[in-house]
Amino acid sequence: MCSSDLALEAEDPELAEIANLRYFAGLSIESVSQVLGTSSRTINRDWNVARAFLFDFINRTREP
Repeated sequence: MCSSDLALEAEDPELAEIANLRYFAGLSIESVSQVLGTSSRTINRDWNVARAFLFDFINRTREP
């Protein structure tokens, strides 16, 4: 795991799990919703939140 993954895990483990399933496992929104037993709408919303967190984290920690 890289530092952005660890930061997301520390902030919200559920978002980190969704990000890992989407990015590393390559699962679709529908597949993640089935794996986690949550609606696709919730997974899509949480995936957007996780991506925003990771984008912000990377931009804050990037050297100028």
